[in-house]
Amino acid sequence: MRAIIGLGNAFRGDDAVGLFVAEQLEGLSSAELTVLCHEGEPLDLLELWLGFDEVTLIDASRLGIQEGTLMTYDLLAQDFKATAQDASSHAFSLTNALKLGKTLDRFPAKLWLYTIEGSSFQLGSELSLSVKESAQTLIRILSQYESQSTKASL
Repeated sequence: MRAIIGLGNAFRGDDAVGLFVAEQLEGLSSAELTVLCHEGEPLDLLELWLGFDEVTLIDASRLGIQEGTLMTYDLLAQDFKATAQDASSHAFSLTNALKLGKTLDRFPAKLWLYTIEGSSFQLGSELSLSVKESAQTLIRILSQYESQSTKASL
């Protein structure tokens, strides 16, 4: 069982990119794939992904790099070190939730994170053009991957 989980806040511009991607991928849901949107606390992910062998997270990033930059992380290979940049409007940042999940051994067998660098996180703003373009690229990538995975399991 696989899951794609889009993260973010629908009312804060580029922060909604994970939700946008997940909403566009909902048509791929099947017996083998569940597509979810998650606007809650990142810590809730430790429960949300239980029962899935492979999980792909999609979120906005604020690393100070070029807007729209798409990055991929194999979270099982990461050494999570929370920093001041991990500050969040949530009680737990995504990095802190992932660090706790790794410590508690609450990860699926495969765990991926795709991020798209945002720049506009103001309340009521829309997705930036470059963020939306990168989101469309990611949608194509994930759609192709799922199409290949479906063919392989037949």
